[in-house]
Amino acid sequence: MDNEKLIIISVIALIAIISLVVFLIILRNKKIRNEFILHFNLECLPEGTKIRKQKYTVEKNDFELSYPYWTFSNKDGTCDKRRNGNRIEWQYSYLYIENYEVRNSNPYYLVLLVNTIRSQNSYITISLCDEEKRKYSLAEKKKIFESKCNEINHIINTFKDNPTEFEEFTADLFRKMGYTANTTSKTNDGGYDVVVEKGKDKGIIECKCYATSHSVGRPLIQKLVGANQTANANRLIFITTSHYSSGAIAYAEEAHVELIDGNELLRLTEKYISPASVKISVSPKEWQLTYNDILNMVPSDIRAYI
Repeated sequence: MDNEKLIIISVIALIAIISLVVFLIILRNKKIRNEFILHFNLECLPEGTKIRKQKYTVEKNDFELSYPYWTFSNKDGTCDKRRNGNRIEWQYSYLYIENYEVRNSNPYYLVLLVNTIRSQNSYITISLCDEEKRKYSLAEKKKIFESKCNEINHIINTFKDNPTEFEEFTADLFRKMGYTANTTSKTNDGGYDVVVEKGKDKGIIECKCYATSHSVGRPLIQKLVGANQTANANRLIFITTSHYSSGAIAYAEEAHVELIDGNELLRLTEKYISPASVKISVSPKEWQLTYNDILNMVPSDIRAYI
């Protein structure tokens, strides 16, 4: 009987010690979280954020992202429903800042925290992660290209082997002109490449990146007019880097099609895209990651959980 009492007392004592240790750990973690929030001028921390205080201070503040995936996946990363026991595997994304290690299994929440720290603490620098470096590089290349758009041959050489990029360039030009602009499907464009809208106006645009010596003839203009039978746009616009034949110009006037040749395209790009006085610089807004950037990194059937 005495042995049973001793066992019971020992078990109770052990439970009490474990409870005390857990309580002290929770208390310490709460203290670290509060210190972190106060130190970096934050209002709160994103859900699931875990913070550990380190004994050393890192030389460079940086972060790395990891993305959830299926245990068994198809080639496109989506769930392989043929396999039993399939589940989403969550990995931690890490931020190393000063003497703190911060982690979160949701990469977007970590990005949200990083961007908040950057905006709230101008004296703190957090190095760009790999994804941000890639986004920065693309934005920089785009700006460099835009700064050179005063030469029609530069435009032609850039897009001659990739007409879909020329279509996106055209859409971006019209966006800068105040339009809503979207390119059509690459596989079935319906006879036009870009749809633009502003107020009650709707326009369809056909884009052709040709050498300056190439002459756009009447048949291509007729094709755009025919495509409008289903598009029902009130503006038809044909854009080329070259020029138009006399027959094409005459027909365009009859059919109320707006023609933009290489010279006019240059004038528009110089006005809306590449003023000579603009210095090439990439703002944080252009390279910092957004929610959509993170969604594009994960399989489509996991995006709802991000």
